Amino acid sequence: MIRKYSNLFSGGLFLGLALLLGISIPTIKRGKLDSDPRLFPVIVVVLLTVFGGLLLISGLRSFSHDHAKEAKKAISGAALRVALSITFFAVFALALQTVGFLIAGFAYLFAMFFLLVPAEKRNPLKLAVVSAVTVLLIWLIFAKGFGLSLPVGSVFRRLLH
Repeated sequence: MIRKYSNLFSGGLFLGLALLLGISIPTIKRGKLDSDPRLFPVIVVVLLTVFGGLLLISGLRSFSHDHAKEAKKAISGAALRVALSITFFAVFALALQTVGFLIAGFAYLFAMFFLLVPAEKRNPLKLAVVSAVTVLLIWLIFAKGFGLSLPVGSVFRRLLH
């Protein structure tokens, strides 16, 4: 069912990404090089717009009014997952400065796993363990392996000082 209308959804997603990237192009500062650093993002926006438009047109051609209700249900479910994923990431990014990488990363991964794992296979304890292990591995790789500092968070910074 979802496969049937994937062109429609993908085309809309590509056009949305093109719009977001296009809006951010003016914020790219021009360097001292001869080439303009905004050239590549412009090319990407044009390609996303062209291919997104083609996918959208293809999806609209295959769209029939007989299947409109089931398509709307499938697309709205996928769109809800995408919207929740973006929301979870935004909350993660905002929480980094407050609670730090370990807690924000754990909460983000747990929420994403809970959203993306099918309901019949969802085990909250297993999701929590996988989230905790993943965040600890990421922290070990970046903080200890590469020597990069990850956000501690203002809450814990106050406790440590």
